[in-house]
Amino acid sequence: IAIDDWSWNRWTKLKASSPPKEGVPGKLLASYEGNDEWKEFDFTFGKVSESEYLLSWMGSVGPGGCLFSGYHTMRLEEVNEGEKNEVDPSGGISRRFGRVGFGITVRYVR
Repeated sequence: IAIDDWSWNRWTKLKASSPPKEGVPGKLLASYEGNDEWKEFDFTFGKVSESEYLLSWMGSVGPGGCLFSGYHTMRLEEVNEGEKNEVDPSGGISRRFGRVGFGITVRYVR
C-alpha cells in the first residue's frame, strides 16, 4: 500500500521510513483546516491488508494517551466497476480534556 502520494487528501498525510505493515512507526501530518498548515504526530500502523485495501494506524498524546488517543482505518471500496473508488474512513477518538477546550473537530468528506 503506497502512502507517499496522498495529494487527494488535504487533511491527512502519513510518513514512514519503511513500507506500511503492522507495528511500523511513522509520522502523521494533520492539517485541521485543509490549508497546508501541518501539525506532526507519532503513530504506529495497525492492520494493513493489500487484499482488503485496508490501512489502519493508531497514536496517542500524553502519558498513556491521557490527553488524546485515536485509531483510524481507511478502506478503499469500488463503487462502480472500473469507474469510481470511494474511501471509507472509520475509527475512534478519545479526548480526556475535551470539556476544557482541548481537542479537534473531525470532518469526513466523501
